[in-house]
Amino acid sequence: KMSALLTKAAREQSAEAMKTEKFFSNRSLKNLEEAGGKLDQALTLNAYNKEAQELNSQVKGKLVDAYIANGDLALGHLKKSLEADRKNAAAAEAEGKAQGAESPAEKDKAGAQLETASAAADAYSNALGLSPENQKAKDGLAEANRLLPDLYSKAGKGELAKAETELGGPLAAPADGSQDEGGEAPKAPEAGQPSASALRNASATLEKAVQNLGAAAGLKPENEGFQKDLSDAEKLMGEVRSALEKAQGVAAAAAAPGEGAGKEEGSGEGEGGSGEGKGPGKPGSAQSSLKSMSSLRGKGGESGGSQGGESKRYW
Repeated sequence: KMSALLTKAAREQSAEAMKTEKFFSNRSLKNLEEAGGKLDQALTLNAYNKEAQELNSQVKGKLVDAYIANGDLALGHLKKSLEADRKNAAAAEAEGKAQGAESPAEKDKAGAQLETASAAADAYSNALGLSPENQKAKDGLAEANRLLPDLYSKAGKGELAKAETELGGPLAAPADGSQDEGGEAPKAPEAGQPSASALRNASATLEKAVQNLGAAAGLKPENEGFQKDLSDAEKLMGEVRSALEKAQGVAAAAAAPGEGAGKEEGSGEGEGGSGEGKGPGKPGSAQSSLKSMSSLRGKGGESGGSQGGESKRYW
């Protein structure tokens, strides 16, 4: 009885989506997926439920069509966007204009293109999960995966340029150690160097850059340009985090002017008398380390991916 009830519920839930031919909304996909789940339960309860068997085959077939249709839609929009980029670049070259730094809108567009390619790859992968031999899904996934390395690189270089803008210029060469001789507190950053807030923003942006550039290098390990871009981003991330630790150490020292910088215990006199107290040995430094890229190097399986920073979908 429960198997029959689940079958009935699945039929009602999938009725509208089963009539769809081209564009499948998120609601249609959700209804088809949930209906498929109900039918799986119905068949688990009663493997001989013929109505459930037939409807399950129809719903799963429609789901394959839906995934491929949405993958095609995303891929189509992506190709139009990339073609527009190529035409703009060719026009600028014909006019003899030097290509300058990307605008914020262009950087957002790079992230959106990456998101769209990842969505297409996911859609085709979902179709293949239900129909492993579907040639159209195989072809679509291969096309999306072919575009992904360059899109990861493009988005990553955009984030790298954004971080450099946030820093406002090159960082000062890091000093040896966080304290001067004699146990003195860390010195304040030199004039013109980025503030702690700017360093934190740049560090967060660089994390996205390293993720995307690492994915590009992992998908195409033979590409020397991808490897160099990743190395540059990781180096800059190390410099930024080192500078941030130093800036935070200065702030901590300034917040506690009466505490010893290098001794664990100390004594001091106040205006009304004397007393003993304990102070920290030195200002605590924030823990940081470069995020390991081993999970990204060599990554890039059949399903593509959706890594990367936040971006806006434009289609």
